[in-house]
Amino acid sequence: MNERDTENSRLLSSTQNLEVEEDGEEEGDDNEKVSKCCIYPLISIIICLVIIAICMGAVIVFWRMDSAPQAICKTDHNKTRDVCKTAECITLSSTLLNWQNTNIDPCEDFYEYSCGRYQEHTLNDGIRANEKDTIVMKLIRQFVLKNQSTTSNSENALMLLYEKCSLRYRMENRHQETEVIQREVFENIRKIGSWPIADKNWNSSHFNLNNMLSNMASIHMLPFGLFETRVIELYPMNTTAKQLVIRPTKLKFSIPQEELVRAIRDLLSVNGITSIMKKVKEDVAESFALDKEIGNIHIDPQPKPATLSELQKAVPDIDFERIIKSYLNPKTGNWSSLRTKIFSARFELFFGKNNNLSSIIARTKPRILANYLFLKYIEYAYFFFFDNTKVFSDDDFCTEVVTTSLPRASLRVFVRNHFKKENMAVASEIVEVVKTAYVEIINNSTWLHNSTRESAIEKVVKMKKVIGYTEEYERTGALDEMFETLQLSRSDSFFVLMTKVNRFKIEQLMDFVSSDSLLNPIEPLVMANAFYFPTKNLLNVLVPFLDKPLFDFKYPRYVAMAGVGRVLAHEIGHAFDINGRQTDEIGRTRDWWTREDTEEYDRRSECFAEQFTNFKDPSFKGKQNGTEVLAEIIADALGMEASWIAFKKINLTEEQGLIQFEDHDFGKLYFQVAALDFCAPSRIEERYSDQLSHPTNKFRINGAFSNSRAFADTYKCPVGSKMNPVQRCDMF
Repeated sequence: MNERDTENSRLLSSTQNLEVEEDGEEEGDDNEKVSKCCIYPLISIIICLVIIAICMGAVIVFWRMDSAPQAICKTDHNKTRDVCKTAECITLSSTLLNWQNTNIDPCEDFYEYSCGRYQEHTLNDGIRANEKDTIVMKLIRQFVLKNQSTTSNSENALMLLYEKCSLRYRMENRHQETEVIQREVFENIRKIGSWPIADKNWNSSHFNLNNMLSNMASIHMLPFGLFETRVIELYPMNTTAKQLVIRPTKLKFSIPQEELVRAIRDLLSVNGITSIMKKVKEDVAESFALDKEIGNIHIDPQPKPATLSELQKAVPDIDFERIIKSYLNPKTGNWSSLRTKIFSARFELFFGKNNNLSSIIARTKPRILANYLFLKYIEYAYFFFFDNTKVFSDDDFCTEVVTTSLPRASLRVFVRNHFKKENMAVASEIVEVVKTAYVEIINNSTWLHNSTRESAIEKVVKMKKVIGYTEEYERTGALDEMFETLQLSRSDSFFVLMTKVNRFKIEQLMDFVSSDSLLNPIEPLVMANAFYFPTKNLLNVLVPFLDKPLFDFKYPRYVAMAGVGRVLAHEIGHAFDINGRQTDEIGRTRDWWTREDTEEYDRRSECFAEQFTNFKDPSFKGKQNGTEVLAEIIADALGMEASWIAFKKINLTEEQGLIQFEDHDFGKLYFQVAALDFCAPSRIEERYSDQLSHPTNKFRINGAFSNSRAFADTYKCPVGSKMNPVQRCDMF
């Protein structure tokens, strides 16, 4: 029986009792009794229904109140702000919420306010860009481990090299693989020429210096000990954008003498040569003495330029053209173009009056010269047959080998499988917006003279950029066509593969020098970073830096400007740091500043240096020297100002908010997002007390942001607070 039936039953019972009590009344009252008996139950039923309806309504109201959001954020038009709900935006919101410590006053310590709980939510031992590096490496490793069948030349090379590397450094293979490599090294030695140490019948009349050097070049050697060839994208000789420069080698023997003696004896023993072991130590000592003699000749950091012809006259014993031709691929190499880009300089080793390379060659015995060159090759090969599995047993080691050896193939794997190409287009637009902001900063400078101002603006306008990679790689199959000259075989050992890969890289490097390409084929490409090259006036932004969580083309524009935009603005700021300001719009070293402007620049730079020197960072135990990291401090300051100017030009009424930050001021979000790039673990260990290459992460937020008036205004920091000091540093 339900409540309504119970209630009706009670009403019926009470009516029946009433009839019994009134039974003796007059007959005329019977109609009244009947009327009352009919009305009372009806009234009771109506009352019950009303009460039930009221209760149900109350339950619904309270249920809706309980399930509704605690705070509904509205715009000035009483309309809920739209929020970004992409996976990347949700991750960003989570990062902001998890890392921040709202118990800290942002006007006193914005680093702790933004990053105070960073260590509670990550195992990463660095900033989030370091974590992205780790992720990219794991993705590439995952790809090569799948070892899927493919028709791609570059992918096949990547997978085969990883497989052979893993076999080489597997614990059970180490002894056998070491001996295989030692035999292969010896085969290459025979290709170079006759080695006095290994040939008891060696005759100096058979020694030909240029034959040996050319054969070493064919194997892929760039540093020969006597000299080295290096690709320099500078302007030290003329206005050629890329040059192959012949210069004294800076690399001396890095392996201790006794260790090299042991390595040579092992090498000879494995190859069945034991009869001349006694002389090895003496021969090695003579090579070290020659290395020291060459190294003692001063290397001028800014020598006057010299043409290849002038160098050839100064050092007639070495046929430089023949040696460099050996670098080229016989089918694809362009000697006529490369020849115009080979230069040297009037280094003392080449052009010195008394003690120079020609005189050293003339007075050095052929046996010593021959051994010296062979030892240079053995030193290179030593890395491969050096048996230290403890050092190289890490699973990630071979991933690093393949990404370093084949950077473009590694990049292709990441781009094709994990990257949104739309990110590059948006990032390219951000660069142009930031460059416009820099022009505004320079134009608004109160102290630059017109000539300096015009040169600075010209440098910004003519700055080149590589966003991700260059156009020649966009065409389908373009990279695989370049890899057609790399002929690898499954029967090749790890060492043979690396010899072929390094030879391939040298050929590609020569093609790069000969061409107009801006993407150096041997530079690392799979790291989350961006660079500014003052000697090229070039901004280079690598693909992993343009990927989640650092960047996504669907991010609200203010988020993109605060994150990637601020970093790109920082890199562009290096064009005007203490080093970058010494080069012009095409990268030439040239003083385009007036004397008065140079003095003012130095005065303002000193403010930044003193600021960092006096900054107390409890996580760093070493001595903070602002002069040593001044270039980075200036780039931080300029980058912050430029990206803020660009941010202020965004139409924020059209921008989406972030979850849990719907009613957050966009200006505050800008600074908090910008701070994320410097969140890092607190380091108080001795191993982090070495000389700094960059300011501490805490300073890169608190120091740089405290110099921003925009920050103080946005957070309404009182004058005299740590983030709104009375005295600030600024550049322009």
